[in-house]
Amino acid sequence: MQLSLSILLSALCSTCISAISVISDSLRTEGLSQPNGISTTTPRLTWLLSSSTRGDSQSAYQVQVATSTSKFTEADLWDSGKISSVNNSVYYAGNQLKSRTIAWWRVRVYDINGTVSPWSSTGKFEMGLLNSSDWQASWIGNTVYVLGSNSLPVFAKTFSVSCPTTQSRLYLLGLGAHSATINGAAVESSVLDPGYSTFAKTLYYSTYDISASLVQGMNLLGVELGKGIYDPEPGLNGRYMKFTDTPRQLILIAQLEYTCSNGTVVTVASDTTWLTTVNGPRIESSWYGGEEYDAREEIPGWPSKITNYTGWGSANLTKSPTGTLVGTQKQSLQIVETITPISVTKVRGLWVFDFGVNFAGWFQLTVDEPSGTRVVAYPSERLTSNGLADQTTTGSPIFDGFTSNGTVTTFSPKFMYHGFRYLQVNLTSTPSTSSALGLSIRSNVDTVGSLSSSHTLFNNIHTIIDRSIQSNMYSSMTDCPHREKLGWLEESHLVIDPVIFTYDMEATLRKVAKDMVDSQISTGLIADISPEFTIFSGGFRDDPNWGNTVVLLPLQHYQAYADIEVLADTYSAMQEYVSYLENMAGSTYLLDYGLGDWETLDSTTSAGITATFGFSQAVQGMISIAGYLGKADDVATYTTLYGKIITAFNAAYFNSTSMLYGGGQQAALALALDMGAASSTETYKSVAANLASKVVATGYWTTGEISLPSLFRVLMNSGNNELLFTLMSSTSYPSYGYEIAQGATSLWEQFNGNSVDSSLNHFMFGYGDTWLRRLSGLGQSPGSVGWANITYSPIIVGDLTTASATYRSLRGTASATWTLENGLTYAIVVPVGSMGTVILNYTTVLESGSEMVAGSNGIESFATCSVRRHDDFY
Repeated sequence: MQLSLSILLSALCSTCISAISVISDSLRTEGLSQPNGISTTTPRLTWLLSSSTRGDSQSAYQVQVATSTSKFTEADLWDSGKISSVNNSVYYAGNQLKSRTIAWWRVRVYDINGTVSPWSSTGKFEMGLLNSSDWQASWIGNTVYVLGSNSLPVFAKTFSVSCPTTQSRLYLLGLGAHSATINGAAVESSVLDPGYSTFAKTLYYSTYDISASLVQGMNLLGVELGKGIYDPEPGLNGRYMKFTDTPRQLILIAQLEYTCSNGTVVTVASDTTWLTTVNGPRIESSWYGGEEYDAREEIPGWPSKITNYTGWGSANLTKSPTGTLVGTQKQSLQIVETITPISVTKVRGLWVFDFGVNFAGWFQLTVDEPSGTRVVAYPSERLTSNGLADQTTTGSPIFDGFTSNGTVTTFSPKFMYHGFRYLQVNLTSTPSTSSALGLSIRSNVDTVGSLSSSHTLFNNIHTIIDRSIQSNMYSSMTDCPHREKLGWLEESHLVIDPVIFTYDMEATLRKVAKDMVDSQISTGLIADISPEFTIFSGGFRDDPNWGNTVVLLPLQHYQAYADIEVLADTYSAMQEYVSYLENMAGSTYLLDYGLGDWETLDSTTSAGITATFGFSQAVQGMISIAGYLGKADDVATYTTLYGKIITAFNAAYFNSTSMLYGGGQQAALALALDMGAASSTETYKSVAANLASKVVATGYWTTGEISLPSLFRVLMNSGNNELLFTLMSSTSYPSYGYEIAQGATSLWEQFNGNSVDSSLNHFMFGYGDTWLRRLSGLGQSPGSVGWANITYSPIIVGDLTTASATYRSLRGTASATWTLENGLTYAIVVPVGSMGTVILNYTTVLESGSEMVAGSNGIESFATCSVRRHDDFY
């Protein structure tokens, strides 16, 4: 007998003092904390709630937005008034926001009884340069720069500030990559700006608050440029490149504005008065292959004060790129972790540092060598049999060269990054482990989720999946941090669940959606890579399970964050892509091309099954999205199309006698059931039973990247969590546990990755992390948006004695922890205003040691059920 509880935290308050409040510092604009340079004039404002009373809920809110905190009483930009709503978000709807506007905002909320809370702490956002006429700056470059003949270009502008200043901003974009300083200090802690975009469409500039950096008197603005992915010319000295293209000139546009205390605004803009040189120390910054630095060529006084401009010349005006300048609206890339090597070993006259984990970012190497000595550093994920760097998994050769000037110097890459665990260097002096540091870099998003259990192996599996997610969390979700560094799209929907559950991806994934719209070609195709910097041959451009990300990622984003504008902004691109697939399928409603079930252990699954699965997923997504957008006619159109796809799929691939799809492969059965091909509950059960039997007979999954998430979902839905426990507990090949047993510190591209030349830092097989989280029972209910409805249905399997998960959702923190000892203890937290449904397979349930009472203490109702449900909560 199973007990089902439906809990809405809605108990009545007995006093006139509001128990509800807005959590301090929880205010976000466009998913960001106090962002600068935003480009939308209707930014989304969100907040989180807490309450001292169980069952409380927001019944209304009031938002005030003003040009200063002293103007809140008049709210000179917007006063929403009291709005009856349970939603803790609103799109700005006040006076027209203009370029450079700094807006301060606050919110107060009303509890379930209508009692108002105190005003929240203050949020802030700042508009960027919204119009092309706002730019007084010109695009400039250094036309003397030639690969391998001189250094990367450096620019300097000296200017005098003759007044006390109240605020200063620097708007900057360097193509390919830029790094700026004011009087020798970095303008911000962000690195590897500006990141990826379809440069012909969108150019993301950065806005830096430099108010604390300017001084009265002379100031020096310095800008260095690297190539980034913008200029993929062949790497110096034969360095590895994933792809190459015609060299592009490195250019920048910069506009520094400071406001005097009397209100005067002074602009320092990039033009021909800027000085530039290519006689500096950084000779190469190949995005894939590494950097080259000659310390003997360092510019005296750079970057704090240049005393001699001999050899410098005037910057050249350049042709403006075709893309539109847009303020960056995502988290910047930051150094988030410092890693100390666990050992350094001498091997055949070389030194090999072991950082203990496979990560993405930079190394920092202290060099004490005679002048003219060139130290070459080779990063790698693994070692050869003789203990040296093995780059067969990363692309080769990848190396950084540093030529000493005879002083003790710390060297680090600057305009590119590596994926590595080991670093091989040719130092002549004897280093210690403190001679090198690892600097892990990723998007500086908040960590919002965690999970754990009593199973050590499961915790270790989560750790390696998380490490690979972090290693590929850059301006795009990349597939690996070394040989590819590209936004292969399938991972951004197949495995986005553990990404969203662990990190606050609201702003970053909005940018990924924009990238897909920008990269769509005239036929409607969304290529496998976005942004599409190059076109690969061999079918690596058009697979429905990659392209359908344009539909599924915005849908998953909306389900997590309830941001309807992402759906609206992407909708026409979605329609065009589904029309493209429909045209490719023709009258058969089937597709039969693409990459198949990528990296599968059973290559016999038809590409027709995987491609049609991708087609159907896109159409199913459109049904939901059209419904959310209130487009009833489109819902009907896509529902009809989906039915035709399913009918055709069953006619082509289903054997009603054997109750198998395709050739009976695990992938074929899992994909068919996951796409809704089963015509009845009985058919679903029969096919699911056959799938489970095949997995048991094999002893492991044979599914590839496309079908592995489907396998997990189908086995969960069909009551086969004990089988999943067995699979996840395995340390034999192929399994996550096998990777752990083989010493993996990040997730591999292939389950036998240590014995083949594939990446050892890939998150594409990371969907198993979703099952690990679901052990706690925590999941958003089917059909819910923004975690308004949460299901708590613990999975108690194997020898587990406890499982726990917590997630800071759009509505607040939700958590679930169960402990099995003399019965089950299950502790849950439901965010303020969310509905929690608890499903337990027990005949007797006590709440806080007492019998439950419906309508009391936040418990709306409970009931016993005799039929076990198997819903898919994700």
